Amino acid sequence: MKRSLKKLLALTALAISTSAYAQLEIQIGRTQPIGGFAKKTGFDQAGYAKQGTCFQLNAMGEDGDLKMTMSVFAGINKFDLDAYQPQFIEANKASGKTYTRFEVGKYLNFGFTAGPEYRLQIGEKLVVPIRAHVGFQMMMPPLKFNAYYTELSYFGGPAEESYDNIGGNFVYEVLGLNYRLGSGLGYKLSGGTTLMARVDYNNRFLGGQMTYGNGEARSTYPKKFTNIDFNIGFAFGFD
Repeated sequence: MKRSLKKLLALTALAISTSAYAQLEIQIGRTQPIGGFAKKTGFDQAGYAKQGTCFQLNAMGEDGDLKMTMSVFAGINKFDLDAYQPQFIEANKASGKTYTRFEVGKYLNFGFTAGPEYRLQIGEKLVVPIRAHVGFQMMMPPLKFNAYYTELSYFGGPAEESYDNIGGNFVYEVLGLNYRLGSGLGYKLSGGTTLMARVDYNNRFLGGQMTYGNGEARSTYPKKFTNIDFNIGFAFGFD
């Protein structure tokens, strides 16, 4: 399957590079986690992800009615400590430790997809893009994941702060297969420039897994990382 995707990406790149008209699009926006990625209860398949920032760079090649597009995208999502912390403390009461604060990194992702795009023209100025992409996505869960607590030092000294590293190890594939389904609305400006807003459903549906946690609060990341991206930016056309 990965070999077939590589062929599709190569063919799309070739179609764009040899097309009669090409377009480059730069966008920035917000990404909303959904499904298990956004789940904030329990320790099984819960991602605890919050809304974040996303970026994408799109390239389109057009020759007559045929349009092929490629997309490079990235996103950053915070980890919801407010939801996770009380559950972790409750689950680790038996350890006798009093956890006072947590330090957790962010989710990072980077992807590359390709596929056909249909553009519906409405009047002279408006265009509605509809696309279906497949490709790869690299997902990096928070690397820093420390739970801090205080304990008395040896020989009756003052209490000292220590921490448990509850981050997981990379024992799984960070690279997975994904698909993106999207639409949007564009408004044509002068000079071959288009103001473009896009909405994309992104699903990293196949990849390995990873566990993290301490004591009874050991957890498993979601099998799927799903989010909806809302982006706005400009598209520049080239003959």
